[in-house]
Amino acid sequence: MDTCEKILSRAGLHEVLEEYRRRGRKIVFARGVFDMLHAGTLRYVAAARAVLVAALASVDQVIVFNQTDVKPALREFQPDVDACGPDGESDSAGELAALGVLPAIVTAKSSHSITALIARLRRGMNG
Repeated sequence: MDTCEKILSRAGLHEVLEEYRRRGRKIVFARGVFDMLHAGTLRYVAAARAVLVAALASVDQVIVFNQTDVKPALREFQPDVDACGPDGESDSAGELAALGVLPAIVTAKSSHSITALIARLRRGMNG
């Protein structure tokens, strides 16, 4: 499958998820900012990040949504598993339990985030 074909609209993802469920496949919802993926000179950063994530062999489909609260997307797509980092663990634990979604914390807290590095640099400049 071509990388860009993996990037779907919400409606497109619903269609794919229905087919996966008919086939008995497990659905994992992996979320994050993915700020370690650099898009360089590409014009649209969000779209470029989506293309980079879609290029990963382990990724079947990608959608881009701009909400910071993941709970509406979890309710909408109802994955079997929610794969998130440690920052996402507590923000949706109750919602996951209510939906019957299994949480999967996939990484230890890291100081390698570009967003966190920029924040530390800004604090240093202003301090």
